[in-house]
Amino acid sequence: ADASRGKEVFKQRCSACHRLESVGNEVGPNLAGLTDKSSQNMLTSILDPNRAVEPKYVSYTAVMGDGRLHSGMLAGESGGSLTLLDADGKQHVLLRRDLEELSASGKSLMPEGLEKDISVEQMRDLLSYVQQALNPR
Repeated sequence: ADASRGKEVFKQRCSACHRLESVGNEVGPNLAGLTDKSSQNMLTSILDPNRAVEPKYVSYTAVMGDGRLHSGMLAGESGGSLTLLDADGKQHVLLRRDLEELSASGKSLMPEGLEKDISVEQMRDLLSYVQQALNPR
């Protein structure tokens, strides 16, 4: 595996939601906070992102009175509004008076099937990069 190639895979496929070594966005969990940093655990989390979803990372869908849909994680709430954070890191402040329906999917915002767009070699490189970034020598 080649960690430098893995960094490029991370930038292309993961950095929209995850931040590592000052690259990316903090939409999903901070990878530095992983308690089990084994390659096997990381691979399982990538292949099955809905296996163990922390409540703060559950995806919600908001249906507005005018028919518009917004999806994302619940980033904040007040008496008159709520804020959803979408997969691109964009915040959507939605007024409760305009909200028709809000439902939790019970699933992660991280898409399933990521492995379909990443070769086995790229996955090895990605895991090598993440391992190296999390466990510097």
